[in-house]
Amino acid sequence: MFLGVRKGYWLLLLTALLLVGAVIFAHVSPLMAVRRTAVTGPHAERLDSVLRGRLLLEDNLFEIDKKRMLSDAMMQDEIGNVALHFDWSGTITAEVNRFEPVALVDGGELYGIDRKGRLIPYDTAWGQVDLPILTGLKVRRLFDTPLDFRIVGVIAGLDSTRLNLPGFYRQIAEVDFSDHTYLTVYLTSNTSRFLAVSGGFAEQMMKLYAVSTRDDWSDGAVYNLAFDDVVIKARKKDKNGTDADSNRT
Repeated sequence: MFLGVRKGYWLLLLTALLLVGAVIFAHVSPLMAVRRTAVTGPHAERLDSVLRGRLLLEDNLFEIDKKRMLSDAMMQDEIGNVALHFDWSGTITAEVNRFEPVALVDGGELYGIDRKGRLIPYDTAWGQVDLPILTGLKVRRLFDTPLDFRIVGVIAGLDSTRLNLPGFYRQIAEVDFSDHTYLTVYLTSNTSRFLAVSGGFAEQMMKLYAVSTRDDWSDGAVYNLAFDDVVIKARKKDKNGTDADSNRT
């Protein structure tokens, strides 16, 4: 019994010594040195300069102050998120500004906007994306939310439409924020205008999808999706020959 206890004690001690030795070896071994960095993504050059300022080749991977490195990176205006990966070959791989856009924003130049409503740099890697363009917004700095309280509800509604009706989502060409009362939605397949509000935007997009499948689907009309019943303002000529709206449902 006593011999068995002593044997277990020595095994435990040996295991602890091996672990300590492995930790010390990892911290001093040249095998754990940084060999190279590889940075990808929009504005990768800014992150690369931060890494080069914080890293020296042959630095030990376990001695790197990762929190300080990320803090320095996030202070750059062009950087919104960073993912760092370390592998045993001594390579530090960093991905910068990898976002999934829900829509595009036309703010003088083209941006993306993610599901949190953050303005993100346009990435040519997106290619020919079939995403709605948001217009009429006052944009601020990258990674801030545009100055319009309605953006949160619209982004949530667009994201829901993308998940539930992906085919129809690709038909949404534009959402215009210029008017302070109604948002105006345009489709790629129709010249009509569709008025909506930010509250319940996902449900209004479901209505719009239903309207687009109706037999009396009109081209060039104005549809108000904000009411329980879709109100159609058909275009007609008044006695002076100018366009006027007439309401129907």
